[in-house]
Amino acid sequence: MAEIDLSVGLALFWQKLDHTHAYSGPELATLILFELPNFRPRLQSLAITQFSSRPDDPFIVRKDLTVWLNEVRTLFNIDAVKALDFKHLLIGLWWIDDRTQGDIPQSWISEIQDSIEPDSAKFAEMLTDEGKRYFTISPDPSSIPYESVKNASADMDVGVGLRTEIIDRKRLLSDQVPLHLDNPAEIDQLNREAFADVLSMRVRRLLKDSAELKERSYMIHLEGPWGSGKTTLLNFLKKRLSDPIRAPWERWAVIEFNAWQHQRHDHPWWYLMEHVFNDSTKQIKKDGEPQRARWIRRWHTRWRLFVCFWSNYLAAILIGLVSIILFLIGKLLPASETGPAGNTPFVAFLKDLSLFLGNLGTIFGFILAVIQSLTLRSSDVVKQFFEKVDDPVEKVRRHFNKMVDRIQNPVIVFIDDLDRCDASYIVKLLESIQTLFRKRIFFIVAADGRWLRAAYESVYTDFKQPVEESGKPIGVLFLDKIFQLSVALPSLSKELQQDYWQLLLRFNSVNQELIDKIREYVTDEANRNLKEKNKEADIIDTLGDTLIMPSVLMIDNPLSEKQLNLLIKQGIIGAVVRRLADADIELARINRLQPYFPFLEANPRSMKRFVNAYAMAQAEDIITERQSDLSVLALWTILRLRWPLLAEHLSDNPDHLQNILDKKPDTLTLPKDIKKLFHSKDVQNVINGKAEGVNARLTVESLKKILGLNQN
Repeated sequence: MAEIDLSVGLALFWQKLDHTHAYSGPELATLILFELPNFRPRLQSLAITQFSSRPDDPFIVRKDLTVWLNEVRTLFNIDAVKALDFKHLLIGLWWIDDRTQGDIPQSWISEIQDSIEPDSAKFAEMLTDEGKRYFTISPDPSSIPYESVKNASADMDVGVGLRTEIIDRKRLLSDQVPLHLDNPAEIDQLNREAFADVLSMRVRRLLKDSAELKERSYMIHLEGPWGSGKTTLLNFLKKRLSDPIRAPWERWAVIEFNAWQHQRHDHPWWYLMEHVFNDSTKQIKKDGEPQRARWIRRWHTRWRLFVCFWSNYLAAILIGLVSIILFLIGKLLPASETGPAGNTPFVAFLKDLSLFLGNLGTIFGFILAVIQSLTLRSSDVVKQFFEKVDDPVEKVRRHFNKMVDRIQNPVIVFIDDLDRCDASYIVKLLESIQTLFRKRIFFIVAADGRWLRAAYESVYTDFKQPVEESGKPIGVLFLDKIFQLSVALPSLSKELQQDYWQLLLRFNSVNQELIDKIREYVTDEANRNLKEKNKEADIIDTLGDTLIMPSVLMIDNPLSEKQLNLLIKQGIIGAVVRRLADADIELARINRLQPYFPFLEANPRSMKRFVNAYAMAQAEDIITERQSDLSVLALWTILRLRWPLLAEHLSDNPDHLQNILDKKPDTLTLPKDIKKLFHSKDVQNVINGKAEGVNARLTVESLKKILGLNQN
């Protein structure tokens, strides 16, 4: 049977996809929407870029690309549709996949359908009989009252009967999985709000205490594989940093920059700077300071007009001067008796021409200069800026620093989806941040570390041999230099995830106000209990506490005992990690970690990195309920910081740690770089805790506990 061909654009797009990966319908739909220019901006209005971030959602169907494509092909008539394009594929996905329908508004699909063929009857002619069955049920199921469908008469025609059956099935799914699960910024299904609290507290303290920020930006790497929920955490973090309860000057200007959407541009630094300018002024205006926002906008506009393209204005002025000179020459030419008023026709013509050229040239030159300087989003114009302006990098750097000063609020930039970009763009963006954006600004880069390392190793292939160190390939060296703090995204065991999912499945049927009251009560009680505890161990011991709920909150409470205990435990965990992040506990923790400093490289930067990384690792360990030994966790944190490739290898193969302990690495088949580290004396010392005051040792069992591999 003949198949519908793919359009050229869709064929090229299809080749670039990972054909070893099983895609969900929403995930594939997201990629398609990014190829449709009219819909790309709208993606920011939904949590749509995180469709792929729910790998453990049991209700998402995942299929090979070929399966999706073949299913969509069966919906369209090969005689009417000569080539399948992005729009056909998206409509087909929306028809055949329940979760895609739940995630993408039907109005978008209707708009796409109208762009193909506004006449419904003619559009139906493009479909096979199978496609017409779906086309019959295309109205949004959520707009039809469930009872009216459920009680519909039995003598419906086939099309309406099928429609009833599918709507009934979708309503059942809606009862099982609340729609708010698709909005990761609203519901904390995996207790990541507490982790966002800890990270926001650390960022605020870094801004207050770090002298580094006077000279350079501060880079944080949010580590996690693609689709692990990094954007969800950034959404929670944004709420914490821009909390409207705080005074306006304490609210952070949170800039969201999706790297994947901008990777087609040659100069990522320019678009990043524009995001900082636009988003910060919007937030300043929203915070009740429109006058300051206007002042910053006028200042930035003047810079564009008179600094970037001064040569255009100079050209316009020169044209005007030349025309004035021509006019004066004509005025001073000797008079002739043959012309009116003593002028020859030639002189009169020369005067008129010079006046016309002067006015036209000046006006045209000025308008051209203004238009170009106000439309610098064009890659060609940005390139022109680099070619015409002396020392453009320094001009941009100074301007950006002044912009940050004028914004006044602390500035933090979230760079997301960088691990979906190609190698050259990744390197360009990160290097431009280091070069240009250096003053009092934070960057959080949410990306898979392996992808970033591979990007640097690809771009700097020629430098690998002379630069690489044992256990630290060139990609690791670059990331060590770029990022001052690396934070691993908390990952719960599958059992804990399932418990949280089951709790969330109740959110549609349980009074949300009751849930909020329970959470508020638990948080208040936990905070009250922790207020007087000043020792780290005492604070951690409260994780085993239980709370007796007041009877007023238990009346008509439909939650099971297990679900209620889960809510209580979630609240206590959040209170504990927040208390551990307080300044007084931080100071005590630093004192406790001092015996581990000999394991670090001998410089202050390594010590600061260790203290910050350990604090975040401790929060991750508590949130994931692993309850690791704190001393062993410190050793593992050092191992991850100093030898990340070895840490990755042991994470994947924890039993190999025994070969290091037994000093028998040669019994394993290992990559060359990893085998060298198995022989390293420094590695042996860290794993065995050989330092004065350290009474801990990293074992296979303790490592598995840290990794969450032995959780029930």
